Amino acid sequence: MAMNRGERLTQILDVIKTNSMLKLGDIAKILSVSEMTIRRDIAASSGRLVQLGGYIFDSKNLPSEASSISEQHLDRHTSQKQLIGHKAIAHIQAGDTLFLDCGTTMPYLARNLPLDIPLTCICYSLNIAEILSRRSNISLLMLGGLYHPSSQSFSDEQALATLKNIGINKAFLSASGIHRTRGLSCSNFYEVAIKRTVVKNAIQKIVLADSSKFDVVKPMLFADLQDIDAIITDDDLMQEEREAFLELYPELKI
Repeated sequence: MAMNRGERLTQILDVIKTNSMLKLGDIAKILSVSEMTIRRDIAASSGRLVQLGGYIFDSKNLPSEASSISEQHLDRHTSQKQLIGHKAIAHIQAGDTLFLDCGTTMPYLARNLPLDIPLTCICYSLNIAEILSRRSNISLLMLGGLYHPSSQSFSDEQALATLKNIGINKAFLSASGIHRTRGLSCSNFYEVAIKRTVVKNAIQKIVLADSSKFDVVKPMLFADLQDIDAIITDDDLMQEEREAFLELYPELKI
């Protein structure tokens, strides 16, 4: 008889306690389930289980090896975001009006925007505006309002009105969670109105997110997957996970 999630979480903790360090794939084999199932279990563990560099740990009993693995994981995370930013450039053409969301991946796109073609860029994040303001080929529109230090972004009702009156060719959106049935989500409530307005008004909607965001749901839902055109992610997304999304949304490009 198949175990339910609670039973699997108990088994995972027992296995980790015995073996100290195990990779996600090893635990999946021990429990005779898919790696995707284990990743969902980790996401549902309320922070008790953490994944660092492909290894699964009990957050209440992190071994000394976890610190070095964490550093490797952060380095890997950075390279993933750089790759995503580079991939996104292929979607950009001369004369485009672009929307760049806030988020930790978006600066890698901003830094890689072409230098030799005219672009109009709209953003509401201070760190993105700082990068784009140095570029002579970019006409920059910065949306203002109340400043939120945690995301270096602004929010304001006037910003929403402005977005409704601008022809955005391509919107590059960030998401903290990408789920097959719940759609796209983020952690900050003040981002939702801007994201929803952009999704409704932009011609092409492209999400930039690393593979750790898949099968994750954050508190604030802002779009259904059928509302977007493509997701640009890194090469670590498992093929079975990609196929599961495409089975439900065959027109979605991942």
